[in-house]
Amino acid sequence: MFQDLMDRIKQEVVDILFKIQIASPNQVEEMRQEEQQDLTFSSHADESAAKQPVRRSSEKVQRNDPCPCGSGKKYKKMLRAITAKCRSGLSTAGLAPQQK
Repeated sequence: MFQDLMDRIKQEVVDILFKIQIASPNQVEEMRQEEQQDLTFSSHADESAAKQPVRRSSEKVQRNDPCPCGSGKKYKKMLRAITAKCRSGLSTAGLAPQQK
């Protein structure tokens, strides 16, 4: 198993070495000139106004609170299902907090 790993590493190194292209000094100088850019920072006119922090529209759901989907289970039990829906592209925006 270790020998297979070493063989794969050697193969990858050889593949990379064969793909390397040596650049001429002119190409290197062109690349250096492209890297050097004139960075200018512009200021926005609204900077004088104080920025307001973002506030939640509803209370934060704690781990031991009932799940906002209305199933009656604790949020920590439903969290895995909710995050799976988010990862699969389904929106959880339809979940309304339960009325207390």
